[in-house]
Amino acid sequence: MHVCTIIACNYVAFARVLAQSFREHHPDGTCWVLVIDELDGRIDPTAEPFEVVTPADLGIERFDQMAALYSVLELSTAVKPWLVRHLLNEHGVERITYLDPDIEVHDSLEEVDGLLRDHHLVLNPHLTSPMPRDGAKPSESDILI
Repeated sequence: MHVCTIIACNYVAFARVLAQSFREHHPDGTCWVLVIDELDGRIDPTAEPFEVVTPADLGIERFDQMAALYSVLELSTAVKPWLVRHLLNEHGVERITYLDPDIEVHDSLEEVDGLLRDHHLVLNPHLTSPMPRDGAKPSESDILI
Protein backbone atom coordinates (compact mmCIF):
# COMPACT_ATOMS: atom_id res chain seq x y z
CA MET A 1 0.00 0.00 0.00
CA HIS A 2 1.17 3.51 -0.80
CA VAL A 3 0.14 6.91 0.54
CA CYS A 4 1.29 10.38 -0.35
CA THR A 5 0.93 13.93 0.88
CA ILE A 6 2.20 17.42 0.10
CA ILE A 7 3.87 19.82 2.52
CA ALA A 8 5.97 22.92 2.84
CA CYS A 9 8.95 22.45 5.16
CA ASN A 10 7.13 24.03 8.09
CA TYR A 11 4.75 21.02 8.04
CA VAL A 12 7.46 18.37 8.27
CA ALA A 13 6.45 17.39 11.81
CA PHE A 14 2.95 16.57 10.55
CA ALA A 15 4.37 14.49 7.69
CA ARG A 16 6.53 12.55 10.15
CA VAL A 17 3.50 11.69 12.30
CA LEU A 18 1.57 10.64 9.20
CA ALA A 19 4.43 8.46 7.93
CA GLN A 20 5.16 6.85 11.29
CA SER A 21 1.52 6.14 12.07
CA PHE A 22 0.96 4.78 8.55
CA ARG A 23 4.00 2.50 8.92
CA GLU A 24 2.62 1.12 12.21
CA HIS A 25 -0.36 -0.32 10.31
CA HIS A 26 1.38 -0.92 6.96
CA PRO A 27 5.00 -1.90 7.65
CA ASP A 28 5.58 -2.78 4.00
CA GLY A 29 3.91 0.38 2.69
CA THR A 30 5.50 3.54 1.39
CA CYS A 31 4.68 7.10 2.35
CA TRP A 32 5.70 9.67 -0.27
CA VAL A 33 5.92 13.35 0.68
CA LEU A 34 6.17 16.12 -1.89
CA VAL A 35 7.99 19.08 -0.33
CA ILE A 36 7.00 22.14 -2.34
CA ASP A 37 9.68 24.49 -1.06
CA GLU A 38 13.47 24.23 -0.76
CA LEU A 39 14.75 21.65 1.71
CA ASP A 40 17.56 24.03 2.76
CA GLY A 41 18.86 21.57 5.35
CA ARG A 42 15.53 21.53 7.18
CA ILE A 43 14.72 18.08 5.84
CA ASP A 44 17.28 15.31 5.37
CA PRO A 45 15.68 12.84 2.95
CA THR A 46 17.88 9.99 4.23
CA ALA A 47 16.73 10.49 7.84
CA GLU A 48 12.98 10.84 7.29
CA PRO A 49 10.35 8.12 7.78
CA PHE A 50 9.03 8.95 4.30
CA GLU A 51 10.26 9.17 0.74
CA VAL A 52 10.91 12.76 -0.31
CA VAL A 53 9.71 14.03 -3.68
CA THR A 54 10.59 17.54 -4.89
CA PRO A 55 8.94 19.71 -7.53
CA ALA A 56 12.00 19.14 -9.75
CA ASP A 57 11.14 15.41 -9.77
CA LEU A 58 7.72 16.18 -11.25
CA GLY A 59 8.75 18.09 -14.36
CA ILE A 60 6.16 20.83 -13.92
CA GLU A 61 6.59 23.55 -16.53
CA ARG A 62 6.63 27.01 -14.98
CA PHE A 63 6.59 25.69 -11.41
CA ASP A 64 8.41 28.82 -10.24
CA GLN A 65 5.61 30.97 -11.67
CA MET A 66 3.00 28.84 -9.91
CA ALA A 67 4.92 29.12 -6.65
CA ALA A 68 5.08 32.90 -7.00
CA LEU A 69 1.38 33.29 -7.82
CA TYR A 70 -0.22 30.77 -5.47
CA SER A 71 -0.44 30.60 -1.69
CA VAL A 72 1.12 27.53 -0.09
CA LEU A 73 -2.31 25.90 0.20
CA GLU A 74 -3.20 26.70 -3.42
CA LEU A 75 0.15 25.42 -4.67
CA SER A 76 -0.17 22.20 -2.67
CA THR A 77 -3.59 21.63 -4.17
CA ALA A 78 -2.50 22.52 -7.71
CA VAL A 79 0.42 20.06 -7.85
CA LYS A 80 -1.50 16.97 -6.68
CA PRO A 81 -2.11 15.66 -10.21
CA TRP A 82 1.60 15.88 -11.05
CA LEU A 83 2.52 14.04 -7.85
CA VAL A 84 0.04 11.23 -8.47
CA ARG A 85 1.12 10.89 -12.11
CA HIS A 86 4.78 10.82 -11.07
CA LEU A 87 4.18 8.05 -8.53
CA LEU A 88 2.10 6.00 -10.96
CA ASN A 89 4.44 6.41 -13.93
CA GLU A 90 7.92 6.75 -12.45
CA HIS A 91 7.71 4.52 -9.39
CA GLY A 92 5.43 1.80 -10.69
CA VAL A 93 2.82 2.44 -8.01
CA GLU A 94 -0.48 0.84 -9.05
CA ARG A 95 -2.67 2.50 -6.42
CA ILE A 96 -2.03 5.57 -4.33
CA THR A 97 -3.98 7.15 -1.50
CA TYR A 98 -3.59 10.87 -0.91
CA LEU A 99 -3.89 11.92 2.74
CA ASP A 100 -3.70 15.44 4.12
CA PRO A 101 -0.43 15.92 6.00
CA ASP A 102 -2.16 16.53 9.34
CA ILE A 103 -3.58 13.00 9.43
CA GLU A 104 -2.58 10.41 12.02
CA VAL A 105 -3.42 6.85 10.98
CA HIS A 106 -5.05 4.80 13.75
CA ASP A 107 -5.98 1.65 11.85
CA SER A 108 -5.42 -0.21 8.62
CA LEU A 109 -6.28 1.53 5.36
CA GLU A 110 -6.75 -1.77 3.53
CA GLU A 111 -10.44 -1.05 2.95
CA VAL A 112 -9.52 2.08 0.98
CA ASP A 113 -6.84 0.20 -0.94
CA GLY A 114 -9.36 -2.54 -1.71
CA LEU A 115 -11.81 0.01 -3.08
CA LEU A 116 -9.04 1.36 -5.30
CA ARG A 117 -8.62 -2.10 -6.80
CA ASP A 118 -12.19 -1.86 -8.11
CA HIS A 119 -12.50 1.90 -8.76
CA HIS A 120 -10.25 4.50 -10.36
CA LEU A 121 -10.95 7.05 -7.65
CA VAL A 122 -12.16 6.88 -4.06
CA LEU A 123 -13.15 10.02 -2.15
CA ASN A 124 -13.29 10.05 1.61
CA PRO A 125 -15.39 12.87 3.11
CA HIS A 126 -14.23 14.87 6.09
CA LEU A 127 -17.71 14.50 7.64
CA THR A 128 -20.58 12.09 7.21
CA SER A 129 -23.14 13.89 9.35
CA PRO A 130 -23.94 17.52 10.13
CA MET A 131 -21.76 19.22 12.70
CA PRO A 132 -23.41 20.64 15.81
CA ARG A 133 -23.84 24.39 15.71
CA ASP A 134 -22.57 24.83 19.25
CA GLY A 135 -19.86 27.46 18.71
CA ALA A 136 -17.09 24.92 19.24
CA LYS A 137 -14.13 24.51 16.90
CA PRO A 138 -13.79 23.20 14.34
CA SER A 139 -17.05 24.55 13.00
CA GLU A 140 -18.75 23.63 9.75
CA SER A 141 -17.24 26.79 8.23
CA ASP A 142 -13.75 25.73 9.36
CA ILE A 143 -14.16 22.38 7.61
CA LEU A 144 -15.48 24.03 4.44
CA ILE A 145 -12.55 26.43 4.35
